[in-house]
Amino acid sequence: MSTVPAVKAALVSLFTAALPTAQVIYGPRGNVTITEDSVVEVGGVVGEVDAASMNLREHEDYVIEVTVSASISSGTQQAATEAADALWVAVKATIRNPPGGSLSVSGVSSVQPIGEFEFTETPSSNDRNTAIRFGVRVQAQ
Repeated sequence: MSTVPAVKAALVSLFTAALPTAQVIYGPRGNVTITEDSVVEVGGVVGEVDAASMNLREHEDYVIEVTVSASISSGTQQAATEAADALWVAVKATIRNPPGGSLSVSGVSSVQPIGEFEFTETPSSNDRNTAIRFGVRVQAQ
């Protein structure tokens, strides 16, 4: 059985507790009504599974896509980008130092943000938006 659902749920719980002013979503936004200016999405997963040997658990190595975003209705694009960046910093710090020292998901040995990221700025006539997409690498057995 994969650890993916449990890790995604643990990240959602972790972010919800640590970031009370952000709306945290399991999966893509889809039809979710956005109620906050700051949003954290725990999204899709890409990875690989190594075959188990001698009846041991399979080794999983995967990356969960996380997107943080900030919207500002009256302000500059710079302000939206700075707000999204501050949220990104908070999310990474929360992942690196979860309460109790780990996500407490059985079989998970490592959960760390990876270095690659993407900033997307999308101003509209009503507001300024910035989203930052990055990966969280998980290793489990």
